[in-house]
Amino acid sequence: MDVLSCTCSFELKHVLTVFTSYMYGADNTLKPLVEEIMLFPTNTAYRSMRACDMDLELSHANKGIESIQYYDAEEQGKFLFALCEGNFCVGGKRGKKAGNGRLIISQLETDANDGTVCRWIPIKTVHVPSTAAFTDYSGMAFSGKRFGIVSQENSALWVGEFDFGHMEFTNLGEVYHFPRDNNCDMIYCTVEGLSWIDHHRIAVTLDRAKADQPFVCTPKDQSIAVFTLPHGS
Repeated sequence: MDVLSCTCSFELKHVLTVFTSYMYGADNTLKPLVEEIMLFPTNTAYRSMRACDMDLELSHANKGIESIQYYDAEEQGKFLFALCEGNFCVGGKRGKKAGNGRLIISQLETDANDGTVCRWIPIKTVHVPSTAAFTDYSGMAFSGKRFGIVSQENSALWVGEFDFGHMEFTNLGEVYHFPRDNNCDMIYCTVEGLSWIDHHRIAVTLDRAKADQPFVCTPKDQSIAVFTLPHGS
């Protein structure tokens, strides 16, 4: 098993669903592994509760699932929203064809006893509205019906609405670009995670700038930034 990625979503207080790695199946296909961990009250240690395979075959190890969100629909079941990093959920040249984002929704299946035997079964692939014409997709978060997706390569945020009953987007949404410098160059170049603070404010995390990125990317990297959406949005 090769650990290639790690992204997480809170289920309950102190409980995290963590997308930890990809694993090669018996047929040599690349599939995600999702682990649930419990944080101790000090938040300095954790214990693993269970690890569940996701019945999803990926084509590229470096362009797989970039962000997850846990959704408990109570009687309807537990769901995991997985945002693909590349367009069409692939890497390579096709994965950079902007406006073809994919969101894979899986439902948790467990045995009838203690629930330790488990797997996530993909039930629907949702097309992200083409107005989110991004080269990549680096993070997502929802609050009520409001759904946000960020792109690192485009340094932008898409905001739309999602119907959790029908599991589909209900509008085309709008794109907001993160601030640029006086030359209109990107300065928030490494946006990697997204969280809603309230209806109009978001927090984003920024990854470390890569060696081949412009120097203007460095001052904002490895930080958390808070933004207010334009009035009326």
